Amino acid sequence: MLGGTTLINNCICLRLDDPDIVRGDTLARWHDLGATVDPAGLARSYDAVERAIRVARIPDTLDHGNGRLLLDGWRRLTERGLGDPGLPAYWFRKNYNGCGGAGVCNWGCPHDRKASALETYVTDAVAHGARVITECHAERIAVEDGRATAVRVRHRDRELRVHARNVVVACGAIGSSVLLLRSGIRRNVGTRLSFNAATVMLARFPERIDAYDGDQMTAYVDAGDYLLESSFQPPVAHAISLPGWFRQHFDRMREYPRHASCGVVIGTDHNGRVKQIPLLRDLLGPIDYRMTGRDLEALKRGMTTAAQIYLAAGADYVLPSTFTDAPLPAGEFSADDPRRIRAHLDRAIRSPRDVTLNSSHPQGGNPMGDRRIGAVDASFRVHGHSNLFVCDASVFPTTIRINPMLTIMAMADYAWREHIGA
Repeated sequence: MLGGTTLINNCICLRLDDPDIVRGDTLARWHDLGATVDPAGLARSYDAVERAIRVARIPDTLDHGNGRLLLDGWRRLTERGLGDPGLPAYWFRKNYNGCGGAGVCNWGCPHDRKASALETYVTDAVAHGARVITECHAERIAVEDGRATAVRVRHRDRELRVHARNVVVACGAIGSSVLLLRSGIRRNVGTRLSFNAATVMLARFPERIDAYDGDQMTAYVDAGDYLLESSFQPPVAHAISLPGWFRQHFDRMREYPRHASCGVVIGTDHNGRVKQIPLLRDLLGPIDYRMTGRDLEALKRGMTTAAQIYLAAGADYVLPSTFTDAPLPAGEFSADDPRRIRAHLDRAIRSPRDVTLNSSHPQGGNPMGDRRIGAVDASFRVHGHSNLFVCDASVFPTTIRINPMLTIMAMADYAWREHIGA
């Protein structure tokens, strides 16, 4: 897809040095693994990308109540001493170009209001002489004596060989690993795969909200080991996350205009991997991953806080997206009693299979690091190969926890300025 996921995402722009998030030690942890990224250089690249894609704080007028309920509920919790008032809670910063609040960001903007890579970087590249070929699938990189000599591609029904001085692989966390494996490059390839795993918490309110009538994702609360992100989907996608069966589910969907929802997002452990054997990838899917107990614990802490927020904001009841229906009615549960909420969630969720999970942010697969753990070194070069580079989310040796789009683009800018194009 020309333009990549920047065409079909929610344009959320968070950065590792952002004062509006809980800033951890991601780059320090990477440094210990041999993935040395200069913070000042990365900051310059963040700034350059933000200028190119026009990042700015969204106005609250794009929100039709869903984000406001999240922020207001959080404020009420902190006023009652039930939340840390020092935690970041803001409207998102995004790369919009006059958003009209159609509410279908995840399916592509029907009004072409995103400052996506297609409208910025790709357009600029073409203006400077780049040739863009669509419907072209990279199948294998030819390597001789530690040097990439060509890329074999299939363009519709033709096979071609593309020759270049340098080859940069940027097929995403899973695709880049598969391409390297097909090319016979295996050292640490497909390892340390991680995600931003998420589940949905829904709530029904007494009044009509019409949360669908605006930007899908507008506000967030960052608690460090989890983020709560206001998120509202069109009817069919909403129905997938809404718990209940048959008539009960039907009746709940009739109350769609009174619903609010948020995503509970965590950065997972790096225990996933892209399968090495082609037959297994084809038959059973390309990855192996099991959520750890530590990640499930963080997820349930976030779900507890989300339930408190909605109850504090005045919800009639809260609905975790569990397979066993486990509503939290306001008459039986209170924002002031997180232990009771957590005990209820523990009964409904005994394993990751008991709750709806999703991820659109795979990271790792070709981790940057020393030869112990790395597929690429700190200059983005594949170990043992002089002119073969990887530059996408697959080089992250651990999850960065936050929505990664801006960091992926900044790392690409950093890689070019500091290493590949230097």
